[in-house]
Amino acid sequence: MNIITDVSEAYHILEQEDEIAFDLETSGLSPWRDRIALMQFCGRKSNVPILIRTPSGMVPSAIETLFRHGNRLFVGHNVAAFDILFLGT
Repeated sequence: MNIITDVSEAYHILEQEDEIAFDLETSGLSPWRDRIALMQFCGRKSNVPILIRTPSGMVPSAIETLFRHGNRLFVGHNVAAFDILFLGT
């Protein structure tokens, strides 16, 4: 099984999806001091694992576009209480 790590390839796969599993790994527990280290995705239809490293801690613009545009459902663990705080800072 291939694991996608390229942001533009990930975008082209995920833009076709309407339901996407999503999780973040971070450098710590504080959204005010720590950074996003890794973003993980898997679309329901494509079923392709996608791992996007974020050395700067910033969400790549193509991935941000997926969150902001389109009618997609993102499903994840602890998104409302943890991940969303990192995405909003």
